[in-house]
Amino acid sequence: MIVTENNKDSVCKKDTRAVDKKNCEEASMSEPLEPSCLADYYSVDGCSVRQFLKSLKKCGVTSLKKEDIDKTLSVLDQFDPSFSKSLDLLFKVKGKRTGLFKAIVDFVQRACKQQLEIHHGITDLNELPEERLRAVITKVHNDLSSKTDKGKQSFNLVKALAIGLSESRELDDNEITKILVDSLTKQDVTNTKVAIPRVLDILLKPTANFKSTTNILHVANTGFTQARLATDERNREIQKKLTVEQKLEDIQTELSKNYKTTKNLEETIDTLAEGNKLLTKQIEDIQAVSNHAASELKGRSKVLLEHKITELLKQALEFSELEPPRTNVTIERIEMALAEIRRELSWLRSMD
Repeated sequence: MIVTENNKDSVCKKDTRAVDKKNCEEASMSEPLEPSCLADYYSVDGCSVRQFLKSLKKCGVTSLKKEDIDKTLSVLDQFDPSFSKSLDLLFKVKGKRTGLFKAIVDFVQRACKQQLEIHHGITDLNELPEERLRAVITKVHNDLSSKTDKGKQSFNLVKALAIGLSESRELDDNEITKILVDSLTKQDVTNTKVAIPRVLDILLKPTANFKSTTNILHVANTGFTQARLATDERNREIQKKLTVEQKLEDIQTELSKNYKTTKNLEETIDTLAEGNKLLTKQIEDIQAVSNHAASELKGRSKVLLEHKITELLKQALEFSELEPPRTNVTIERIEMALAEIRRELSWLRSMD
């Protein structure tokens, strides 16, 4: 047989592939098996979430098999008694919407439900997501502060349930945080032995690392910022209320100089004052509902007070100062102002 250059290259390539295959086989025999399914992740000692997900990608895994899920659920107590590995896995894939990651989220939620039923007897979870989370926390509350394995497991199950509610978008971050605050930070004020820890004792304790401390500070700073914004907003509303009250007082002073007006005018001013108080109260109540509603309310109130009420009361004042006073016209203008206020009050009530 005549070996040409092309034939020679082909033979070399085949020999190279054979050597590579042999090396791969030898390497696979000498190296530990990479986890390619859920059961491997839980049973292989020292297998991190990052290694597991990297191995799944390398092996081309795009979904979880039912047999793998069922097998893993059956050995959870053996390989993940504190639910830490499950929580680590869930935390790593949260926020990702691809098929495999969604399947992992669904698996951990199923595992969470199973462990709640086995270890805490929780079988009838409320359909309402907020009540579901509250109910679970209430039932495991006595174990949460415990340093035992059951205490750690209980807290990890609560975390997993909360993450699941966030991932499914049944509750937003603020709603979950509010439930956790209400359920986990209540103190028995009659128990003098229970003391709320000082902030610096939490931030500066010897076991606190830099990352955890800065994370707490970021959360605290968000709270400070929101509180400051709320205080500033409240101060602005108070100032507007004082401005309105000052305008009302000035109008009453001017009207008192023209006592020749009728008793009906005085009663109308009193009614206007009560209307103003009610309007101010409505502004404060609506402000608490939402920033959007508060913004709209401020705009409408500004137009009402500055362009409508003020103008009508100015006219009323001018006619009351004429000689003789134009009482009928004055009352008409004030009644028009009252009508504007009633219309605005009707709009405010419609927003309740």
